[in-house]
Amino acid sequence: MNEPKRHHTVPLLILKNFTNERGMLWCFNKDIRQCFEASPENVFVVKHFYSVVHTDGSRDAFAEKKMGKGIEAEVTPAISKVIDGTRAGRVLDISSEERYALTRFLRIQNARTKAAADIMSFDELFELTILAAEKQGYNVTEEEREQLKDRAIRDQIMKNSWVKHLSDDHFDDEESMDILMRKSIGVMFINKPYESFVIGDYPVIRGANQDGSGRLEDIGVKEILPVAHDVIMYWGRESDCPERVVVSDSNTIRTINEIILRQSTTIAGRFEDTVKSLSGSKAARVTPVVYDKKNKAVMHEVKNKLRLFP
Repeated sequence: MNEPKRHHTVPLLILKNFTNERGMLWCFNKDIRQCFEASPENVFVVKHFYSVVHTDGSRDAFAEKKMGKGIEAEVTPAISKVIDGTRAGRVLDISSEERYALTRFLRIQNARTKAAADIMSFDELFELTILAAEKQGYNVTEEEREQLKDRAIRDQIMKNSWVKHLSDDHFDDEESMDILMRKSIGVMFINKPYESFVIGDYPVIRGANQDGSGRLEDIGVKEILPVAHDVIMYWGRESDCPERVVVSDSNTIRTINEIILRQSTTIAGRFEDTVKSLSGSKAARVTPVVYDKKNKAVMHEVKNKLRLFP
C-alpha cells in the first residue's frame, strides 16, 4: 500500500474554509517574500512530515492516516456546526462531546506544526528526555549512548517519538484538557463581505485578546483558532466571557491578522488584497518565534510525554 508522502500541517478541513469563489487561496511566504495563489492541497505541506523512519530506512505514515481518520473526522461536524451557527447568528449549541472534540483538536493542532517539530532538535530537551526515560526504569546501554552521539540519529529518534506522540490515543494529559474544558468557548465573526481573517502555518494564537487589541492574558482568553475566513473560535475565561463577538472594525481585523502573520512563515486567505497588504506590514518582516528555548516549563511538559525507547 502506498504511503502518503505529502502531509498537511494545517488540515484541509480548515483550509477549505478560507478559499475564494474559485476554491483557491491567496498566500504569502516570508522566506521567498512573495504572494501567490495556490490550491488548499498545496499549502502548508511538508514531505514525509508525519512519517516515522524505521531502522531499515522504510517510512510509515500511520500518524498522518490516524489523525485524519481519528480526531479530524471526529471534529469536522462540530466545526461545521460552529461555523454555520455563527453565520446564522445563532447562540452556540454544542454538546459536551463536541466541546471535547473541538478542544482536543485545538491542542493537537498546536502540537502538529513545524514549529513544534523544531523543538525536537534542542539538545537540552533531548537530555531531559533521556533522564525521564531512565527515571521510568529504562536502562540506556553503552551501545545506545554511543549511537546517540550521532546528530542524525538523535534527531530521527526525537522526530519518531514526536510523531508517535501525535498519534497516541492518549495524546493529551487530563490536566491540560480540564483547564481548557472549563473555559467558555466563544466565536468572533466578521460581518463585512470584503474583510477576512487569514490562517497561518502556526494557527493557534495563545493569550491574545478576543477583540484583537494585543496579546493580553489578563482578560483570561487562553487560545484562539481561526476556523474560517469569517470565523475565529476562542477558549475564554470561566465566566463573563462574550460568546459571540461581531468584528466590524477593520483595524481590529488587521491586528488579528498581523498577530497570525507575526508567528507564521506562511499565511493563506480568501482575498488577494488582504494578503498583499499584510505582505507589506512590519509583521511580514518578523522571524517567527513561537517557542522560547528558555521556557523550562514547556521543555518539561514535552519531555514527559515523549517516549524515546520501546
